[in-house]
Amino acid sequence: MSTVTKLTKRIPGQARIIGLLAALILAALACTSADVELLQGILQDVDSANGEITIVTKDGKTITLIISTDAPVDTEGASSSFEALEPGVSIEVKVADDGEHATEISARQSKIHGTVVSVEVNDDGNYEVSIQPEDGGSVVLVIVDESTRIELGDDWSGPLADIPLGADIEVKFDSETGMAFKLDWEREEAEIEGWVENIEGDQVTIRTERGRLLTVTVGENARIELDDDWPGTSTDIVKGLKIEVEFDPSSLAVFEIEIEREKSEIEGWVEAIDGDQLTIKTEHSGMLTLTVEADARIELADDSLGTLADIVDGLKIEADFDPSSLAAFKIEIEREKSEIEGWVEAIDGDQLTIKTEHSGMLTLTVEADARIELADDSVGTLADIVDGLKIEADFDPSSLIAFKIEIEQDEDDDGDDGRS
Repeated sequence: MSTVTKLTKRIPGQARIIGLLAALILAALACTSADVELLQGILQDVDSANGEITIVTKDGKTITLIISTDAPVDTEGASSSFEALEPGVSIEVKVADDGEHATEISARQSKIHGTVVSVEVNDDGNYEVSIQPEDGGSVVLVIVDESTRIELGDDWSGPLADIPLGADIEVKFDSETGMAFKLDWEREEAEIEGWVENIEGDQVTIRTERGRLLTVTVGENARIELDDDWPGTSTDIVKGLKIEVEFDPSSLAVFEIEIEREKSEIEGWVEAIDGDQLTIKTEHSGMLTLTVEADARIELADDSLGTLADIVDGLKIEADFDPSSLAAFKIEIEREKSEIEGWVEAIDGDQLTIKTEHSGMLTLTVEADARIELADDSVGTLADIVDGLKIEADFDPSSLIAFKIEIEQDEDDDGDDGRS
């Protein structure tokens, strides 16, 4: 009797425990479902190294999420990896309850490969590009705006204007909105090397080593590089220049021109400068007169860029020039330098007299653009040089022109001026 009674009394307690456990399980399931956040927006960045993506949500928030190792990525119904996603694509992301990890990604990312049929501007000011798929399907219209990444065949970014009708392109775009987020021009390229035979407007005729002639069109978007990798313009292309050209074999439109000047060098001293005519005297007293091109690159002794006005009589220079035209296109000023240290004995206009520790005297002419450094390393002027200052001067030993002066002692410093 007692045993039966005890048993009977325990049954309600067990029921309560089982009911409580069931409630907890249902609550946990409900909590897990509720804690999974769903974000929609535009993919801004993919960081493969750190396993992160950054999205801009529909309400304008920028959020960076960590991609879980086993997070599935769905692109237009096909499995993919998050590294394959392109910035600009519309995505939907499920976020774990920690708010930091993406557990599932869905992207609207379509791709088309074909030829450009037409390009028109819509009412929003964006471009509508019609593409004929390579498989012969219906023409696809995509929209190109300022956020679309455009890559040319050599991985060089460029504007849509660089891509002509009939170009073979690959576009990744949002299948719902038609917005293109990446456009890649897989252009056919041909090369030719030779000499400029003739120029007429944007038409350049090239003569190869074997005498073949080819005329190409140099549009305003053509990339032009000088022989020292300095950017150039179409005005740099003149008759007789040796050039290498990359162009479209069907349209003969130029993509890139590299100017390969035939180069000679001369080193010596400026004997005379008259307008753009520069006469150089070599170590063995040879003389050569060059024409300095209007856009010649002139480098000063400190590697900064200078102008024709920086070339004066007596300077030591090295010039690169075209041996056929004697046109100088690069000049490096290589000053011969001597140094003197001492105290300012006198300053009269641009004439500076310095007294050394052993009472020697030297008078220098201070260049108008001489670099003058004060004791605190700031930049000064000729007015800062006064009697009694201790200075160090760099000067040209042939012309006695000072081009750099360092003030080593403030005027009111108490120190031996070396003149006692």
